[in-house]
Amino acid sequence: MYRTTFMVGQGLEVVALFDSDDEGRAQEARLRTKWLPHFKDTRSSTVLLGTALDRAGDVGIEDLLSEKNYLRKAQEVHATALTRAGVESVTPEGSGTLVTRVARGYTKAGVKFSREAVAKVIRKELQELRRMPYLSDLGRETAEKAERLFASINSRYSA
Repeated sequence: MYRTTFMVGQGLEVVALFDSDDEGRAQEARLRTKWLPHFKDTRSSTVLLGTALDRAGDVGIEDLLSEKNYLRKAQEVHATALTRAGVESVTPEGSGTLVTRVARGYTKAGVKFSREAVAKVIRKELQELRRMPYLSDLGRETAEKAERLFASINSRYSA
């Protein structure tokens, strides 16, 4: 949030993206109601990820990926711990963001889950996607979600 206010203070038009969970909604509301009004001439705004994707409930940035792909990356990162625990696969548990549900599944399996380690692997692969010739190589579900997200962000600039 502070990066956003700094950028807005420098005269940049910013669209800040927030997860649609309790913390993200609180941060989005705080930026929208407490900080952005100080910059009268700004066209900056905020977007909740769930709103952009037209999904109700809690939605996190990892929800842009398909559940199958995220689980595959999580299993890759936690392979040694899963083997030690004698667990072949983990099933997401309950409701909430994909990360929250996967973390519950890992807890149920007796394996400590590291969101940061999974994010690091995904981030590295996404950086390598710059060499990828087609958006469809991400998978149809991810590509469709990304298109909806960018359409929502772009609409903020044309408003």
